[in-house]
Amino acid sequence: FPEDKVRVVPNGVDVDRFRPDAQWRDELRQQLGFSQSTPVCGIVAALRPEKNHSLFLRAAVMVRRQLPEAQFLVVGDGPMREQLQREAAALGLERAVHFLGSRSDVPQLLATMDVFVLTSDMEANPVSILEAMACGLPVVATRVGSVPESVEPAANGYLAEPGDVQRVADYCLKLLQDRRLAGRLGACGRHQAI
Repeated sequence: FPEDKVRVVPNGVDVDRFRPDAQWRDELRQQLGFSQSTPVCGIVAALRPEKNHSLFLRAAVMVRRQLPEAQFLVVGDGPMREQLQREAAALGLERAVHFLGSRSDVPQLLATMDVFVLTSDMEANPVSILEAMACGLPVVATRVGSVPESVEPAANGYLAEPGDVQRVADYCLKLLQDRRLAGRLGACGRHQAI
């Protein structure tokens, strides 16, 4: 195609639907059995190999070594669900990782989280990151596809190389332990999404 005939239209999200909401946070945390101070990381992605939920689970183990009260939400479904549930059990995460399946209340679930994580080995332009940013969440993601066009390190989140479980865990811990930093990065993400 001639270059002058090509236009890139970036993805966007409904920032009225996806927004920070303290009421949603309170209600969903109560339903999930979390306190308001429970540290919560979450991933929203189909349970398929390229999303590398296994990395998310291994990072959860590392986070819980320093923050044993941390909880982890897995939102989405797919062919790897049973395998990932077995892996979570083998890692001793039965009480810490919650497989919530496909849900229609993703904005509310995002509002429940403190940190959004996406551990994919490959991506195009994941809308889930934009939805998380619109909800005011800092993002920890792998540097794949166009993710670096959305996630700006130390501005609205952090990027790790694909497969780097240590870096993913370190960034999650940093944000869970420094709520002021997490709030600042989340606010920047919300501003960018708008």
